Amino acid sequence: MRVPRSFMDRPVIDDDDALTADVVAHLQECLPEVPRAYPPGYFVGLVRHSALLARDHFGLIEVAAVRLFVRLRWEIGAGFYRHPVIGPILADRSLPPMARFEALTTPEMEQRGIWLEAAEKDGPEYWRGEKSDGFGDQLFLGEGRG
Repeated sequence: MRVPRSFMDRPVIDDDDALTADVVAHLQECLPEVPRAYPPGYFVGLVRHSALLARDHFGLIEVAAVRLFVRLRWEIGAGFYRHPVIGPILADRSLPPMARFEALTTPEMEQRGIWLEAAEKDGPEYWRGEKSDGFGDQLFLGEGRG
């Protein structure tokens, strides 16, 4: 299932399977080497975990924002959102979802090397290992969906 472009800024669907399928299709299109690097079931599990993390804990309720969050886990680092500057901005529900990402792309963020530091938060331990939040890291993730 793919969500049409006209729906990118609309609220994300509550159907976890449909959301996961959309993000998987998006990654297959924009980062085709990524899905090929994992066993299919494992890859879908990682995408599902990431999409639900984006939606339920960061409140990224737009399809485009969920896709971007999940994509950044592969392009920057699986734990990029754990950076002490990035995490709170992503969790700031007073801003619309895509405005949070815009706040993360200012020249100041680049000058301070925030994204380079965030890229260091990568590796298997950020996906499913000891540093995987499992939705339990309240420091950055807040209290859940709302």
